[in-house]
Amino acid sequence: MEKLLFTLMLSSILFVSFAQDNTTKSNISQPAQQKIQMSDVSPQCQIGDLMEHKVTKVQILEQPYLKVVPEMNEPFKMEVTSFRVVFVTRGLEDPPILCQGNQLSEKVKEKIAKLPAGSLMFFEDINAKSKACIRKLDEVSYKIVE
Repeated sequence: MEKLLFTLMLSSILFVSFAQDNTTKSNISQPAQQKIQMSDVSPQCQIGDLMEHKVTKVQILEQPYLKVVPEMNEPFKMEVTSFRVVFVTRGLEDPPILCQGNQLSEKVKEKIAKLPAGSLMFFEDINAKSKACIRKLDEVSYKIVE
């Protein structure tokens, strides 16, 4: 009787251990669902569709807005809400010009139209938001060529 009871207990323990081990293995073989987090993406900014950082005044004035790349779907689709533009001409830095939204202000467009070749434009303090988050983006610079 004791042998039978011992055998039943041992069988139960082995069965439970095997069932747990089998469940664990089956969970491992299934791919885990991955959620894409905003922290997995490094959004950056650019002028319109200009991917080069050596541009002409005409190219900038044809696309006078900043956009966030890579472009993402909702709720992560980001839009620039404000930024500052700093011009460096012949080694001298002008005071920054603040722009609200994603568009270049009229003051910035006028300044760009007068820039000589070799001038630099720095877009700083770039703020962007989406339905999911608010971000401060890295500075981006462009060199004016003719």
